[in-house]
Amino acid sequence: MILPPDPKPVLIDGLNVAYWLGRPPSIELPAALAEALRQRGHDVKMIFDASTPHRLPETEHGVYATLLQTGQALQTAKGIPADRQLLRLARRLGALVVSRDSFRNHRSRYRRLIDEPGRLLGGFVENGTLCVPGLEVTAPLIRP
Repeated sequence: MILPPDPKPVLIDGLNVAYWLGRPPSIELPAALAEALRQRGHDVKMIFDASTPHRLPETEHGVYATLLQTGQALQTAKGIPADRQLLRLARRLGALVVSRDSFRNHRSRYRRLIDEPGRLLGGFVENGTLCVPGLEVTAPLIRP
């Protein structure tokens, strides 16, 4: 595998990506994406809302706890929107953001970041594979 030269840090909007297959959300999606990006040399962090444990199926709580404990994921404190934390961190680190959110509520503060071509990257799931074309990355999923 050829790694991109000097890969940028990537922040994953964790709960947003977890819903890319609909309801219920699955931690498998952001975790698989993070692993695929790490294999390509990116420094990756997943950012989650404080409400995440209440939204994930109980069977995924252990995996989520492990991601938090190992520092692969961050969870915002109650009352602090993950979007704001995600955008603040992206601006500070010069990171790319993977999310299908348009961040309308944060446009006035983070307009330059939101409008910068190639900075906010969406994706999709097709035939059991998570795809983020802007990063040329795919991640096979266990869940169909």
